[in-house]
Amino acid sequence: MVRILHLREIKNRLAAEGATVLGSMPEQFAAFLKNEMATAARIVTAAGMTPSN
Repeated sequence: MVRILHLREIKNRLAAEGATVLGSMPEQFAAFLKNEMATAARIVTAAGMTPSN
């Protein structure tokens, strides 16, 4: 599956849909998620959003 995801045609098609093809290692995925969560936290804080029930 990893080999297929890294084919240029597949990668381009996924990118056109807004997806990001990551490496195959769990550590790489964990680092990606950590970065995305930090980005989302900055956006939420800057927008002044708070949790609501």
